[in-house]
Amino acid sequence: MMIWSILRDSDGPMRCYKSFGEDLKAPTPIIANGKIESMAVAIIRDRIANMTINDILKNRSKLRGGVKDEM
Repeated sequence: MMIWSILRDSDGPMRCYKSFGEDLKAPTPIIANGKIESMAVAIIRDRIANMTINDILKNRSKLRGGVKDEM
């Protein structure tokens, strides 16, 4: 499960609007959710591919932190 919100600092709202456009006006922004889901899947796959199996199984906080940092 992932919960996202718009970064309110500096140019965060404008960057979000440039990326997701009019879809943000919808009660459920389907296009924005799909793009964020695709980005998260790609980042998780990359992280898992570059970790050892031992790290994946025993150090989930490292995986979670890496994904948060890159998102």
